[in-house]
Amino acid sequence: MNRFDMSFKNKKVKVYFVVMLPLIFIATLLTFVLPIEFQPIASLIVILGLVGYLIWFLVDRKKDKPQNGHGGSKK
Repeated sequence: MNRFDMSFKNKKVKVYFVVMLPLIFIATLLTFVLPIEFQPIASLIVILGLVGYLIWFLVDRKKDKPQNGHGGSKK
């Protein structure tokens, strides 16, 4: 199993920070601005961003996997 490179050279780490940092910042601001009954919206924003990132991660991982002989039939 390959080691995971936890640096900004890794595309997955870059995308995570580009997606999640602004959403966490917006959620923090909304927590202070919104009335108490609407504050769960801030958590929902972060959760939706995380789900979106995980979907992208799985699609990207599947796209990067090489096709091992599943292309055609041999005679």
